[in-house]
Amino acid sequence: MRIVIGSTIVLCMFGVTSITTFIHMILNGDDVRNIMDDYFPKDFKDNILKNVYFQSDKLSLLENLEKNKNDQMLEAYLQNDKGEKKNREQVYSTNHGLQLAQSEQLRAEFYEDIWDYFSNKDDNFPRVLIYNDYLQFLRLAQIYDEVEDKQSIIPKKKLISYYDQFADTAWKYGIMVLSYQAYCDLIKKIAKDLYPQEKKIQQIDDSSNSEVYDKYLNQQMQLDPNNKENSNDMLFQNKVHPQDQQQDSIKKSKNKKKKLSCSKRCLYGCCRCMRKIYCSYPQTAYKKLEQKVKNLYVKIFGQKQIIRGKKVQSKKGKQKATSWEFICREMIEKIIEGEEEYEIIKKQGFNIDLKFNLGNLIAILSKFNDMFTFAIIAFSNGIVWIPGWKAFTKADTQKYSVSDGTFINSFQVVYFICFAMAITYAFLSKIAYPFAAKDILGQDKDGNKASFPHPQFFLTKSLQFIGASQFMSIMTTFLDSFICVWEGDSPWYLYRDQNIVCLSNSHVLYMIGAVIGILCYYPVSTFMFPNFQFQDKALDIKYDPTFLVIYMQVKILILGVTSFFKSFGVDDSKNLYIYLQLGTTAFCMLLLSIIQVKNRPCIIGFINIFEIALYLIIATLHITGILILVTDNSYLSLFVAVPVILLIILVTYIIYKKFYKKQVKVKQNINLQDMPDIELTKKQQGGQGLDAVTSKNIATNLALFDENGKQLDPESQNDKSKKHLDMLQRSDKKKKQTQLQLSQSKKSQMNKSNKNKFSGMFQ
Repeated sequence: MRIVIGSTIVLCMFGVTSITTFIHMILNGDDVRNIMDDYFPKDFKDNILKNVYFQSDKLSLLENLEKNKNDQMLEAYLQNDKGEKKNREQVYSTNHGLQLAQSEQLRAEFYEDIWDYFSNKDDNFPRVLIYNDYLQFLRLAQIYDEVEDKQSIIPKKKLISYYDQFADTAWKYGIMVLSYQAYCDLIKKIAKDLYPQEKKIQQIDDSSNSEVYDKYLNQQMQLDPNNKENSNDMLFQNKVHPQDQQQDSIKKSKNKKKKLSCSKRCLYGCCRCMRKIYCSYPQTAYKKLEQKVKNLYVKIFGQKQIIRGKKVQSKKGKQKATSWEFICREMIEKIIEGEEEYEIIKKQGFNIDLKFNLGNLIAILSKFNDMFTFAIIAFSNGIVWIPGWKAFTKADTQKYSVSDGTFINSFQVVYFICFAMAITYAFLSKIAYPFAAKDILGQDKDGNKASFPHPQFFLTKSLQFIGASQFMSIMTTFLDSFICVWEGDSPWYLYRDQNIVCLSNSHVLYMIGAVIGILCYYPVSTFMFPNFQFQDKALDIKYDPTFLVIYMQVKILILGVTSFFKSFGVDDSKNLYIYLQLGTTAFCMLLLSIIQVKNRPCIIGFINIFEIALYLIIATLHITGILILVTDNSYLSLFVAVPVILLIILVTYIIYKKFYKKQVKVKQNINLQDMPDIELTKKQQGGQGLDAVTSKNIATNLALFDENGKQLDPESQNDKSKKHLDMLQRSDKKKKQTQLQLSQSKKSQMNKSNKNKFSGMFQ
């Protein structure tokens, strides 16, 4: 059913305003008069305020028309006799719009029926207008045509923006819909766009009286089941109005492709010729000339000069971005190189001293943070660990974990901090990658460990802090942005923040940001951080890169299992998801302990022993929690968990005392107190040779005693010191020569690798 554009929207606007006055007449009399002064003439306003009242038992529109003695056309339409066609034509030809304009009671009922027809009827919710009904109203009013969107009076995007602007009521599943007052305001807004200059009353008199009412009446007759009994009714219902046929023909004629006039065709032809002369032909000529110049340059200077020229041009111009295939290949090669370097250090038997610095402190704290997060899962599912004391009955990781808002009680603040750290880590990794490829990450210009305030110091510490220490916090926050509480009636809310309605606009933005953060943070922290930590010269606590990759996957598995089952509640401790959380964490801890025993991934030996003990303690807690849930016996925590944990601690202490505490580096047994060991080691580490004073002091000290430990006379001391001095100078020269050869070989290898990389990138 099609309705003329202007008349329907104006009448609907006119009607909605009148309904507002009837409903709120008694409560808000002053507001009613102010509204009616804008949209109604004075005589009509006075009659409405004096005479029109709506009652609950009022008749509908069709029933009122059927009982109206003056309206015999509808009764003739409902009668199934020989004069049916004639009576129906009489009904159709009658000016119902004029009757509507003359009868105030009929007009008021008609306006209210429009709202009753389009609004949604639900016993559990108040009367509202949803989005689909809003589009149906626009289609019937011919404001929006779904098939011919380009010919719509108001574009669809603008109509949708109007709906989003005025929607003020939350409906099922958190969907925003229009209330009655919002619907009124929306109709006014659309009417202003359709008729920005004309007067409302003039529109009603000119366009609405003859078309809107009879079209709406015809639609109501189609919906009446009594009219569907006769097949001839369908012929009448599907009848096309002559005016509609005329409008359709006008639209078709406008949409047809029209031939251009002769003058326009000549103008377009001239423009095409100018484009070919000034644009197309010079461009093709320039390309051919450039190719000829390149060929001539190759003949004169050769192909190598061309390649060098391309390199110079690429440096001056914009560089091409490295492909993902090249980055992944380099990442895998660096992980393999780091693993080989770890195996070499392990075979040589280096005993690295654990120094107290910022890098080692961050590594230790991040490891304890991970262990604490793994252990607290056993206390987060309503398990009664101590008989008679229910302090841990409803414990949750949200109360103990920093990432869940312990210190910052706002999910929004934590979310944006984690998002900023994820994006920052991606940029820092891009900056650190060239230094890691050259094996100079964490070093200054002299090759020493970078210290405060060198930029390499801040770069390595930032990568370590965000990549290792904050992995659990960042990934937990991103995963929690997808988790909603679906229990109870709608609207459902986010688990971490009850002010956020699930699947609302803000929740969708949070989920999009979480996906971006995970894509930027997770691959880099999982596959590139193992190489970064091994290349860091200031870090002593280093692991096998392969072990770190496995460790990151275990952490993300535990986070996924614990995060996605948070919103199911903790009251029923017999549910399957509790066993899934505890069993998954226990299995992962046992797996890590087996890998730690077999491979010993940390280059500092005693740290492997302590980490194995922590993994076994956490696995014991989770297995005991499962036993408590199965047996409902809290005494198992005292008779199973406590003895096993004490046994693990005792065995760990015995192993540490036997194998690591008494282990000391083997040093040369020299009985001289004046030996400048510190100065010697510093200069050797810096790559410098011994100066004359230092070598002379060493030679004189070595010449004081003979092989049996007896002191020599001054002459023999001078002879022996000269011999030692010559030996030291020769050895120093040999060391310098070997260092120069090694440095030259490294530089040549780096140049070759850089050439291969550049040639691969620009081919």
